[in-house]
Amino acid sequence: MANPPPAVEDTHRGAGGNIGTGVLAAGQTIVFVDIDDVPCLSSDRHHTRVLTAGDERCCYLAIGELASRLDPERFVRVHRSPTVNLRAVSRLL
Repeated sequence: MANPPPAVEDTHRGAGGNIGTGVLAAGQTIVFVDIDDVPCLSSDRHHTRVLTAGDERCCYLAIGELASRLDPERFVRVHRSPTVNLRAVSRLL
């Protein structure tokens, strides 16, 4: 059985080997996403919603798998589902 194409591939790895720019594949559409433009990720059953500046995309990886590819000093899982980019946080309540 052939392996399906990856849901997210990194096109550039930053310091520490974490994703700097990612490719999100959703159906027939492929979108290049700069990780700096992603304020948060959230779980949607077996997929992950990737929120960007003006859009929301679906990634076919589970949130744990996607989060493991991100820089842990920039992205923090704050609950079971949401993972936030600390650079997008302006205040805590």
